[in-house]
Amino acid sequence: MTVDRTGRRISRGDPSDLGPVGTTLGQVYVSGTVLYSFGVLYDRLPPLMSIVLLVPAAACLVLAPRRRVLAVRVSLPMLCLLGWLVASWLWSASPAQTFLRLWTLIPLLLGLIVVTSLLRMEHVVVALRWTIRIALLLVVATLLTQPASRVSGSDAFRVAGWRGSFVDKNSMALFLVFALATTLALDRRRNRWLTMAMIIVLLLGSSSATGMSGAGLVVVLYVWLHLLRKRAPRRSSAFIASSAAVAATVAVGVGANLASILEIYGKDPNLTGRTEIWAAVAGAIRERPALGYGLGGPLNVNSPSAVTLELWRSIGFEAAHAHNGVLDLVGQVGLIGLAIYLFVAGATIAGAWFALRRSPMTSPWVLVTVSAQLLMSVSENVLLGPWLVVLVLLQVPSLLPPDRLREHAGSAARRLPPSASFGLPRDAHAAGAMPE
Repeated sequence: MTVDRTGRRISRGDPSDLGPVGTTLGQVYVSGTVLYSFGVLYDRLPPLMSIVLLVPAAACLVLAPRRRVLAVRVSLPMLCLLGWLVASWLWSASPAQTFLRLWTLIPLLLGLIVVTSLLRMEHVVVALRWTIRIALLLVVATLLTQPASRVSGSDAFRVAGWRGSFVDKNSMALFLVFALATTLALDRRRNRWLTMAMIIVLLLGSSSATGMSGAGLVVVLYVWLHLLRKRAPRRSSAFIASSAAVAATVAVGVGANLASILEIYGKDPNLTGRTEIWAAVAGAIRERPALGYGLGGPLNVNSPSAVTLELWRSIGFEAAHAHNGVLDLVGQVGLIGLAIYLFVAGATIAGAWFALRRSPMTSPWVLVTVSAQLLMSVSENVLLGPWLVVLVLLQVPSLLPPDRLREHAGSAARRLPPSASFGLPRDAHAAGAMPE
């Protein structure tokens, strides 16, 4: 036994902890999974990288004490969602492409669920901090050394905007929005402002209207949640009502001046062909509304099916994807998949909202990330793919037991009664925890 500065006796270590080696391996897996899934080095990684990444996850599981492994908590709705994605192979319009995506995605997600349930939340946060640092350094290095990374698009259609080491500018901007939300909410280091400044500069360089809109919402909502937490509970209702009125007024103003706003962003009224894509994909969904066309469909550039070719003829060009989160999700896994996804996301949001006053770091992180995700889903696919990795990470605070949730490094966790939440809101989320 040792004694802390307050005179309280504390143990030297929890025998169920992973230890330094296991913890490091788990953090490497978390960081590698995020970097790989977002395509930070899309053209420099071997095809089997998703399998290579499982090595540190397997090692972490082997090194984990039996007691810790048996105490792993998972979200049953999340497992149902993954099961539905796997089942979509049965009715896929392009079975080979669906199988390839499942082989790449599902093992990584299952590994992430297990690894994050073995780590402490503070270790997950450190992994995310290093992930953002590595990604920013790679992007900046690529921009400085490769002139082609300062424009986006194909050889036949180039557009202004930095893409760095990503496949295009929007992919980079979407990751940067997640990085901004994570840094703003979870990073308490003094130099976090340097990280946020780099993120903002790269977002401006990307010229991505979607990314900049998402980043603006992250900042505004984070400040709003901070102000809400500072108010007494009895005054919160009035604050929320007045804020809703202001938001409604802004929404009406945006709708009335949408053409002018699009002109400022340099966009045409059909959003660079997005309206034609939406109409064509919506028509395809009406043919198979319940089940969709399987993971990867109906628009699939890598392995075009008959449905994809027909959609391209209707659109007038080879659209890579639906450019809308809901249409993309329903087109792939149907309305049933959408219902499961909304249940998982809704439970995650509700847990963060009800724990807002008791969890000043994790709850804002969840709420601002999901809100930005929903806004950006209007024009981009931000529900499946790498954003499933984000969804798993956002569930971590609600699934870890209280003894592994801390608001600040070195502070004692608030112990709460256990609850079988199955991924639904529970009081244990209140401990939502991170280090300085």
